[in-house]
Amino acid sequence: MTANPILLQKKYSRVIECFAKQQGLSLDAALDFFYHSLVYQLMRDGVSDMHCMSDAYRDFLERTGTGWLSDTLCVENGLSIIEKPQHTTLTYDKWLGDRAKQSQREEMRATIDGIMRQKPESFDALLSVLKEKGWKLSAENV
Repeated sequence: MTANPILLQKKYSRVIECFAKQQGLSLDAALDFFYHSLVYQLMRDGVSDMHCMSDAYRDFLERTGTGWLSDTLCVENGLSIIEKPQHTTLTYDKWLGDRAKQSQREEMRATIDGIMRQKPESFDALLSVLKEKGWKLSAENV
């Protein structure tokens, strides 16, 4: 079945928005997941009339509509699904608050910022201080 292109674009935007909210992603990141997904291909091609499914958020609880499509995106990308979502506006990181663990990237960024405040003489000096602080570097990383 072929859908009206304008209606189909609106459906895409609602699925992307639901997926972004569900996973705590930016709309750009959710858009990227969506346009590289099997869900998008099936909707675009009219397979199984996926584009005809309801997109009301309350249907998420019943595994139909956009929530179901969003869940399918999650499964396809190895992401978790919240079975019984609590209606909240907090992202996972904000919900964790003080319990959130700093990522390795954030740790390294903070370490580099600290070293840069000391104004190392050269890039090699920066790398040697990083090694002294326990960071393992390889030619690929540098």
